[in-house]
Amino acid sequence: MKLTVVVDNLCGSSSLLGEHGLSIMIETPRGNLLFDTGQGHSLLHNLRELGFSPEDITRVCLSHGHYDHCGGLPQLLSRKPSLEIWGSRAVQSPHFSVKSGLPAFIGMDLNLEHRSFFPIDEPAEVIGGLWAFTVPVEKREENSLSRSGLVIPDGSGGWIKDPFKDDISLLALGIHGPSLILGCAHSGVINIMRHVKDTFGHNSFYAVVGGTHLSSVPRQKLMPQLERINDEFDVKLWRPNHCTGFTAASALTSIHHDVVWGSSGMSLEL
Repeated sequence: MKLTVVVDNLCGSSSLLGEHGLSIMIETPRGNLLFDTGQGHSLLHNLRELGFSPEDITRVCLSHGHYDHCGGLPQLLSRKPSLEIWGSRAVQSPHFSVKSGLPAFIGMDLNLEHRSFFPIDEPAEVIGGLWAFTVPVEKREENSLSRSGLVIPDGSGGWIKDPFKDDISLLALGIHGPSLILGCAHSGVINIMRHVKDTFGHNSFYAVVGGTHLSSVPRQKLMPQLERINDEFDVKLWRPNHCTGFTAASALTSIHHDVVWGSSGMSLEL
């Protein structure tokens, strides 16, 4: 099983393009899974530069319905209309951001109704050895959530905090042991890891890769969160990227020996 970051905010090579988004290719003996599709500005270019094509993708799994994770999906479907799409039943929920004033729509603008869409209600083995799951809202520790400025309509003209019912993560069972692959970790990194422990029985991970959304965590709360994760779980490799933020990544390096930013082009044998 091999993981390759296709899209990230940062480029790992001069031949690749960067954007605020995330897409990760996971190659397995039973097929290839593309986890998220970025905004769509760099997806096809980076796939080509990394030696992939849309035809190489067996299935797509969406971590959630934000534009920077599902914006490249129409490009893939235009080239492979029958492509299987996996994600939460709530992936098309309306997502908004109020970080820059008035609420701005940041959700998915593609209707999946007539597509080959497979909803994930319970933990599902999307491809052999790759399990997609969500943390039930009632099991999420509130002070570990990262959703500042992210809202949904409350149905009466107002706004409420986005509950991110559509937040999906992946558990990869590779030859080095279990690894965790995150989209934005809107459920909270520690909540996701605890859910893996409770559901799958794993509290140690070969690698944790992807967006942790720790960039919005205030400095006074960041270190205690990271220390709790470090105390409760054994992680050999951290490969954070996208929405993690340099402050969080730097803080992580102070308590862990192997932390490398997972920029586009980075690959890892799982």
